[in-house]
Amino acid sequence: MIEGTIPESLKQIAYLKVLDVAFNQLTGSVPIWLANDSVMKNFDLSYNRLTGEVSSMGKFKNLSGSTLIGNAGLCGGSALMRLQPCAVQKKRKLRKWTYYLLAITISCFLLLLVYVGVRLRKFFKRKSDAESEEAILMAFRGRNFTLSELKIATDGFSDANLLASSKLLWICL
Repeated sequence: MIEGTIPESLKQIAYLKVLDVAFNQLTGSVPIWLANDSVMKNFDLSYNRLTGEVSSMGKFKNLSGSTLIGNAGLCGGSALMRLQPCAVQKKRKLRKWTYYLLAITISCFLLLLVYVGVRLRKFFKRKSDAESEEAILMAFRGRNFTLSELKIATDGFSDANLLASSKLLWICL
């Protein structure tokens, strides 16, 4: 029931030929020095809680999967190890940037849509205002109003309906 990481101090042991720490509670990654040790002939790290990427260099190049079996958190290594590829973690980073890019693109599109909507509304409002004014003018074109009609329409020439004045001319609504 050994717990913790595989200590670096093990590589200091002269003539260590076999390292069997299977069926323990070891955590952390598989040390790279195990792949480069020229004296060690065999090691077994199976059924622990090791995590991270396993090298496919040195002794790990021809290492069978049985020496690392039971460590669900390991990935990579050579094809003989039958570990899951580590590329999944890199894809997550790519997906994160993809989501940011998608959010920015959608935001820009929505802003453009709002801008176009406002411009179209102003365009049609001006057009309809101009048509309304022209319709009113056309309705009264060529018509003469009597003084009594003007008094009724302007509430007796009230100052509230006065647009402009001069000594000669009164313009009222």
